[in-house]
Amino acid sequence: MIVNVEFLSNEPIENVVTSMHYRLDRVIYFGYGDVMEKQRGSLTKFLKKYCKVKEVSFIELPKRNLETTMSVMRSVLKAELQEGNQLFFDITGGDSVTMVAWGMISQEFHASMHCYDIEEDTLVECQTPENFGDKSTRIQKLSTTAKKQNIHLDLAGYIEMQGGVINYELHKSIKNIDTPEFEQDVVAAWKIVKNYASSWNSLSALLRSRLFDEDGNVIHCARGRVQKELRNLNNELQNEATLQKIFLALKDAGFVTEYTCNNMEYRLKFKNQASKELIWDGGSVLELYTYLLQMRNSDDCKVGIHLDWDGVIQPEGVTDLLNEVDVLSIKGNIPTFISCKSGRMNSQTSLHALYELETVAQRFGGRYAKKVLALMNPMSPIYEERAREMGIEVWMMGGNKTLDYYENHAESFVEGTDKVEFSSIQDKFLSYMERLRTVNGKEKNAWSDDPNGLSQDVPLRILDFGCGSGRDTKYFLERGYEVDACDGSEHICAIASEKTGIAVKQMLFSELHVKAKYDGIWACSSILHLPKDELAEVFWRMVQAVKPGGFLYVSFKYGTYEGERNGRYFTDFTEENFRDFLEKDVRIKELFLEELWVTNDVRPKRQDEKWLNAILRRGC
Repeated sequence: MIVNVEFLSNEPIENVVTSMHYRLDRVIYFGYGDVMEKQRGSLTKFLKKYCKVKEVSFIELPKRNLETTMSVMRSVLKAELQEGNQLFFDITGGDSVTMVAWGMISQEFHASMHCYDIEEDTLVECQTPENFGDKSTRIQKLSTTAKKQNIHLDLAGYIEMQGGVINYELHKSIKNIDTPEFEQDVVAAWKIVKNYASSWNSLSALLRSRLFDEDGNVIHCARGRVQKELRNLNNELQNEATLQKIFLALKDAGFVTEYTCNNMEYRLKFKNQASKELIWDGGSVLELYTYLLQMRNSDDCKVGIHLDWDGVIQPEGVTDLLNEVDVLSIKGNIPTFISCKSGRMNSQTSLHALYELETVAQRFGGRYAKKVLALMNPMSPIYEERAREMGIEVWMMGGNKTLDYYENHAESFVEGTDKVEFSSIQDKFLSYMERLRTVNGKEKNAWSDDPNGLSQDVPLRILDFGCGSGRDTKYFLERGYEVDACDGSEHICAIASEKTGIAVKQMLFSELHVKAKYDGIWACSSILHLPKDELAEVFWRMVQAVKPGGFLYVSFKYGTYEGERNGRYFTDFTEENFRDFLEKDVRIKELFLEELWVTNDVRPKRQDEKWLNAILRRGC
């Protein structure tokens, strides 16, 4: 028989990992009584069920007594050799006393030693001299003696190894992504949630309250009651405009098929029950989106699962000790426990989140478990430091790092861009705008259905989409154009309003909802901060917002990079991949590329940087 002899560790994975990868006939555990009592039953069951081990033995050792420890081990091992069994010493787990004992005993019994690197998923066989005193014995290695097998654990098996069990009866149906359509809904909902991170939980709570009357997938409430409730809430939803923006975003994303807001009432109709439940349950969007991200790099991944501590699911009415884990995954031998928090993180919620995660990960994952806290809203630096000390990785899922950057660097950004000479590109754009007019009231606008075109005295309206310092807004205003300006940063909006003399609106790119309002849209180095999937949607919004025949100007850093750079997100383009981008999205087929050119950066000491510029026209 092939016998693996090892010291019983507090970490269950250390006790079974060799058996998961090599076919063993018997496993003998030497260990301390308290650890044996805790793991004997679950280990025996696991080894026989999953690893096909025929016999499992447990031999108790005295604590911290080397002489007695070696005496007990000698007695057991001699009996094994007398039966003609092959012994292999596994040092994957064990304390200092047992490590010394293993080293001395292995030489006495001419047995090979090995350990299993759990994180690297590799067997490490120790170099053992072939000669011991007068005897010359060739040491057999486990890797060449035992038959290789690969037992890959799913989460159910891993939790069973830890002595627990997954209680599937408590799993919520909303936590099942069982169709491609629902997966798309989760991604679409996430785009909305991350833009309204600080308000989302309050919105869900408001919808779940008895304030709104329900009729199937339709909810409605008197507007006065909503306004009164918002005044009582201690969060950003005190601003009714934020509530309306979220409702419009839900309608644009297709979650709400009908939306009414008038002086009398709010009324929303959700497209189906699943969409309604997704928005209703405030934390589900974050959990499901985190699950979608995590499952790509996992062997098994589950969301919203309940772990039973003692492995015995009690009947209804009997108290049972359970923990819900928002997202749990496994890759190789390493589990990852993810706790998702979509609300605000004050001192109490931060501490509770950290210690709750630490407790469940320690119980069901041990020292090899990865621990992640996925947050919609930031926690205090004090608790971030505490998380690092506890080995917990913090993922900031919500908010917008790019907006945070501009909010925190508003003055320096404005100072670096406000006085830059940019007239050559500004004038090129305006020359296209002027094509929308008639010359002396006679020449027909080539792209307009109106045979009379636009007369010279009719002002053209431009949207400065992401206006920054207001430099370009001011330039256009001084040349007689009507200009609306917006920016995502509240701080920059305040500065730009003062510089331009007009009210600059604080608005996200995704909040552009107007139809055929502008003759031209100027998006100078602004929408380059969007990921490509969001960029396509914003291009569609720009197409809707500009009049037929109107023009768009956009600019991007030149290249193929997409990702975070210097605290901001960037999507770069070359001529080729920009054309590919325009052709692939059916929503922007109305756009025609008028001109595409590359320029050098006009800011001091940055002339080596290149920019891709484009002027596009909406078809008639």
